[in-house]
Amino acid sequence: MSTGLAVGVGSLIVGVIAILILIFTSFRSLEVNEIGLNYSGITKSVDRDLYTSGIHFLGVGHSFIKYPTTVQTYEFSKGKGSDAPSVRSRTKDGLEVELEISFQYLYMSLELYDLYMQYGGLEKLPCMKIAIDILTDVATQYKASQFFFDKEKITFAMQKAVNKTFAQYCFATVDYFQLKSIDLPDKYEIAIQETEVMRQDIHKAEAEKAKMQIELETTILQAQIASNININKAEANGQSFYKIQYQQAASLKTIKDALGLSNPDLLDYLRAKILREYPEDKMIIGMA
Repeated sequence: MSTGLAVGVGSLIVGVIAILILIFTSFRSLEVNEIGLNYSGITKSVDRDLYTSGIHFLGVGHSFIKYPTTVQTYEFSKGKGSDAPSVRSRTKDGLEVELEISFQYLYMSLELYDLYMQYGGLEKLPCMKIAIDILTDVATQYKASQFFFDKEKITFAMQKAVNKTFAQYCFATVDYFQLKSIDLPDKYEIAIQETEVMRQDIHKAEAEKAKMQIELETTILQAQIASNININKAEANGQSFYKIQYQQAASLKTIKDALGLSNPDLLDYLRAKILREYPEDKMIIGMA
């Protein structure tokens, strides 16, 4: 009786421990920068519901399929640790071009179920190949010279094309894009550089010509302003002289009328006035 009881108690303890283990293993956690889908290892199925950071009870045999919520990067370059070599293509005018490119993408959280169903958690390689195909195609739409003079335009076109394709097939958005380097045949690059130097020389000469033109126009304008000032001064002086003479004439007329003088009498009066006011030490009077 006691032996049977002991066996029963032992089985109960084992059962409780097993249940506790199952319960404990039914909890799964996600880090702050992770988002997850509930995957059942028993039924081999995935739940559409999304789980964010924290500890969650999923059930026995369940685990998380995890995706990062942070920005991810693809890099195509000669550098160590890059995802793939530089992108090789041809320009619209047939020249071989080698491009070092990197871009940053972010998974669309509401589309993660579709992403997993499409690639089974192995989307990294196929999405990278999709990006290379798109970048190669966009490069063929531009002439070699445009890679020198319209780099920003090409960068924008590449980002737009990759973003559109990634949203459709990789369920991600491309938020940042860098066209790091452009390598064309050496002879062509030398010719382009020489052309650019000549273009800069022409631009410099045109700028110098424009500067001289501005200086000449400024000099002419200053001369015109100075001429106008002198004319205004002359006109002002003339008007002032005329005004003074007019006032003096008016004063003499008043004196003439008040004293009843004739014109000869007025002249005699003015002579007498001048002699009276002139300094004696400077006066010389001739006697006839």
